[in-house]
Amino acid sequence: MKKCSVLVHQPFWNVFKLFYFQLRDYSNLTVTGRFQTEIASGSDSRLWAIEAVGDSHLVTVEGDAVTRSLCLYEVTADRMTLLDSHLELDVARSPVADRHGYIYVPHYGGVAVLRMVDNRRLHVDRNLTGGGSLKFVGSVAVVNDTTLCVRKRWGGDQSVSLLDITTDTLLTVLQQPAGTESKTAATVASVLGSVLVKYSDKTTATMVIYPAGNTSGTVLDIEGLKSVWYMTVDPAGRFLLSDRDGKTISVLAVTGEVLARFESDWTGELIHSPDNSRLYTRNTWTGEITVLQ
Repeated sequence: MKKCSVLVHQPFWNVFKLFYFQLRDYSNLTVTGRFQTEIASGSDSRLWAIEAVGDSHLVTVEGDAVTRSLCLYEVTADRMTLLDSHLELDVARSPVADRHGYIYVPHYGGVAVLRMVDNRRLHVDRNLTGGGSLKFVGSVAVVNDTTLCVRKRWGGDQSVSLLDITTDTLLTVLQQPAGTESKTAATVASVLGSVLVKYSDKTTATMVIYPAGNTSGTVLDIEGLKSVWYMTVDPAGRFLLSDRDGKTISVLAVTGEVLARFESDWTGELIHSPDNSRLYTRNTWTGEITVLQ
């Protein structure tokens, strides 16, 4: 009954995804390819982030600590080809793609909105600034077709807010739960309208779930987590928590309930292709991308 109460309020596409995409076994992943990005190993450049755009393309963030380029690659069974690399954004961070193909890139200056043109190049549509209030965005998540969740990263303001994409206005600030005041928001993720925020200090992290339409969240009591480094989502709308120290991948439902936990050697940033046929992970320092199935 609890699962049904979550599903009946979801649009048909969201319900379809939950049934169509089976839960992957993250303890039994097979390497199908290893590809090198354009960054030079041993230089100051790093592979900061990757995101799947369509079933055969990747967008990467590459560069040094400040100036970073957005690169578009086509990935096939035996090669990865650079198609476009001409955009530079100061301190660009992890991009997120929506189901319509728009790519949102947080950076120093707001959130850049891009799209892939002719499967060959990237085009910048506009830059969201929240009416000028977004000086530096640390991370972003797609809540629905018209709303983003953004984490500010500017001085003492590291609040998490909802942003209207159409009007480029901040809607509301998500309330930080009592007892977590000593921690700051580190990263955000969203599935089916719910938002997951990791609040952390130098030693511990607290996971907080904000149900769809709510500005107040619930602290999740997840046993066994040691060090959550990455939060991503799978195509069905489930949260993935990569525990580097615990060597596990935890799968969470939209409610924050732990559905499964897998022991895994692959606890880096896990990025799914939209059709769930491929799983990508990266090496920040060498620039290598590994394809898993």
